[in-house]
Amino acid sequence: MTDEIDQAQGVEELIRGEAITRARGRQLSCDALEPNCLGCGEEIDEERRRANPKARRCLECQSAVERRDKLFLRNLL
Repeated sequence: MTDEIDQAQGVEELIRGEAITRARGRQLSCDALEPNCLGCGEEIDEERRRANPKARRCLECQSAVERRDKLFLRNLL
């Protein structure tokens, strides 16, 4: 029984390690993207990019995502 648990833990560690590696790769590829909004595709305003260099959405789309998330969380409670 203990051997099965040890094996399962080893597999879980491998899966998590692979997931972390893939996530890091996606982060690097996202950093290389053009400064276009993920929501509407328009170019992100330069002032917003200066304020938040990692912004992936324009202010309007980001606000919409945050409103949606807030409503979703409120409905869960």
